[in-house]
Amino acid sequence: MRDAGVIGCGVMGKNHVRVYSELKEVGTTYVFDLDTKSAEEVAAYTGAEVCSSI
Repeated sequence: MRDAGVIGCGVMGKNHVRVYSELKEVGTTYVFDLDTKSAEEVAAYTGAEVCSSI
């Protein structure tokens, strides 16, 4: 099982986080955005973990 990380919480970034979070082959999904609030919102919705730096 591998982990996945997404940089950026725009339209496509949100979609990638959602898809990675649903794949059984992916362990933990990480998300980073310069706008921490956006990253936290995406993480709350998908169960991903927020990273404070790259």
